[in-house]
Amino acid sequence: MERSFFCLKVSFFLFPFSFSFFPLSLFPHPNLPTKNNSYMAPEITLSLPYNEQADVFSLGTVLWELLSRQTVGAAVLAGATGDLARVAELYAHRVARGFRPPLPRSWPEEVRRLVTDCWEARPAARPRAGEVAKRLKALLKAGTFAEFDRTREREEDEAVWAAVAEAESSARERREGGVGAQIAGCLGCCSVM
Repeated sequence: MERSFFCLKVSFFLFPFSFSFFPLSLFPHPNLPTKNNSYMAPEITLSLPYNEQADVFSLGTVLWELLSRQTVGAAVLAGATGDLARVAELYAHRVARGFRPPLPRSWPEEVRRLVTDCWEARPAARPRAGEVAKRLKALLKAGTFAEFDRTREREEDEAVWAAVAEAESSARERREGGVGAQIAGCLGCCSVM
């Protein structure tokens, strides 16, 4: 007798991977109802049969969110008006046709490859959850994420200091030029009759 199982959860910060398996026969339909389109694997969106590899696709999205410090849902719904559920549904269909959130070039190649592998369109081409765990542990052991964090902190510090320098420069220009220079600047920008 063949038994089908599905993956129920991934626990605390991806480590350790805790999987709870339940026979699908406990549920009325093998394609269980889903609600969050932002994490949905293409096979679910397209109402095709799916297995635990759909969770690996979703895990790739969670990894993208952790590393990018963004949420797919916020990116999808940013500026959206009207029927937000419909917007999310349209996004899921876009993903089913091959769209994926962009991976910054600044990310280490091994990390980019892992997320990309999790997002493979064909479920059989995606790594198994155990392989994802091994790869993440190897990246941790190699210090990849520590270096990733240091690089991101440097980039954020540089952005902050660039903004501070710009604000100081603008303030200095206003002080040095005085009100007369500011008015002359404004008059130079517009034609006065």
